[in-house]
Amino acid sequence: MPADNPQPRNTLQFILSIGLALGVIVAAFYYGRELITALRTVDRFWLIAGLVSYALNYMFRAVRLFLMSKRQIRVWPECLHAACLHGFATYMMPFRSGELTLPLTLHATTHLTLAESSRLLIRARFLDLHVLGLLTILAALTAEVDLTRAMRMLWFGMGGLLTFAPHLLRIAAKAGNESSFRWLRGMGRFAVRDTFNPGEFVTSLAIWTTIACCFYFAARAIGLPLSPTQVWLLVTLQLPLQIIPIQGFANAGNHEGGWVAGLVLLGVPASTALEIALTTHAILLTYVLVLGPAALLTARFAYRTTVK
Repeated sequence: MPADNPQPRNTLQFILSIGLALGVIVAAFYYGRELITALRTVDRFWLIAGLVSYALNYMFRAVRLFLMSKRQIRVWPECLHAACLHGFATYMMPFRSGELTLPLTLHATTHLTLAESSRLLIRARFLDLHVLGLLTILAALTAEVDLTRAMRMLWFGMGGLLTFAPHLLRIAAKAGNESSFRWLRGMGRFAVRDTFNPGEFVTSLAIWTTIACCFYFAARAIGLPLSPTQVWLLVTLQLPLQIIPIQGFANAGNHEGGWVAGLVLLGVPASTALEIALTTHAILLTYVLVLGPAALLTARFAYRTTVK
């Protein structure tokens, strides 16, 4: 049976991504005065704390690349350059197209083949799912958040799906034999064939801890009194919106969707939640923009070392 034509799916993906971006732009204009006021009164201490946490996140990402490559490539400059450029492109480019920068950058700056570099990206994403799933389960069981039993069970179930995503992928791959399932079977085999690596797990845990801290510091910077467990609810709602292939420019729409959903669950009115989401998006965007110069700076060393 021939594979389905991807053109209609790609067109829908394009329309939805552009629609998300336009919707955020319209909302930003609508709440323009409130946004400017909120940004002018940002607490600089928490703002800087968020930037430091964001920078540590990419330090840990570089170390994880080093460990996943079996110590074949260096943390400085190749891994740090690849992590910064990948983070910047993934956040800024639409349709999740920035994901391609990691294997392309590693292939260009190291001796790794494009296939080997792509495997590192896939393994990193599976590690993210696994670690986030475990943390989500823990949060669902222990978090002091005022949620209905059904919502807490849904939160717990989301954690279970994330934790066992590699194994579920392998099971799904065995369900079909058509050509369209070949890529799924390949990813499923890769997802579970590598043994557990404590170093990779710990660095993945550190990555998502610093991301949660960044969210928490951004909330505190605008005077939003969220507890750490409430912030973790926002983080776990953000992930599904980050892995779907629908994304506006500069993560427009995905960020707002996760924050609004989480804040509404916490009892915040939807209009206020959207205003908060837009403000925190502006703060996080300033952090991401720092990655641009960081990627350029590390590029001077990363590409120079590849010259024969």
